[in-house]
Amino acid sequence: MDLREIASVKVLYGRVDASNRYTKNFDTTPKHPSEPQLFSLNRGAYVEGSVGLSNIFKILRVDLVRRFTYLDNPGYRPGVYGRKLVSIFK
Repeated sequence: MDLREIASVKVLYGRVDASNRYTKNFDTTPKHPSEPQLFSLNRGAYVEGSVGLSNIFKILRVDLVRRFTYLDNPGYRPGVYGRKLVSIFK
């Protein structure tokens, strides 16, 4: 099958400028349930990693994604928190 192993790490670091904070209060509970809850990066970088297999039947890729920081945010579930199945047709 000629499978390929893939590993990646994503890091997000920065801040939201005060001039852009007019649209949303960060780190607070939203007033309406349909609003997304946003968090600032005041406690350091956000880091996630993934491992996966690619070239499954020459069109599929499967990834397992895990968060390494900000584990105490509301709504976070421990363990592997994401699974991706990607199909690419050539």
